[in-house]
Amino acid sequence: MDFVNLRNYILRGKMGEFEQKTLTLHEEVDGQRLSTKNPARLVRDHLNKILKAANLLTEYEVTTRRTDTPGEWGVMVTHQPPEAMVSQKR
Repeated sequence: MDFVNLRNYILRGKMGEFEQKTLTLHEEVDGQRLSTKNPARLVRDHLNKILKAANLLTEYEVTTRRTDTPGEWGVMVTHQPPEAMVSQKR
């Protein structure tokens, strides 16, 4: 899944409760393409800005993690609606 598809998938409300999507980025290849040393952080921050502008920041968790492949990072987006979190805690 590429960034544009992931963004559209989130904003159209197609993600189910606790569904997770991952976008993988390579430090060197994607870093050169995006003109940054840390492309995963750039993508994570950009997704958070988009979610904040759409007033959806409380419903999604965006994290970055290193994958098993050297130089590759994953940006994980998890849909965690607040009402589902409240019902789980009970």
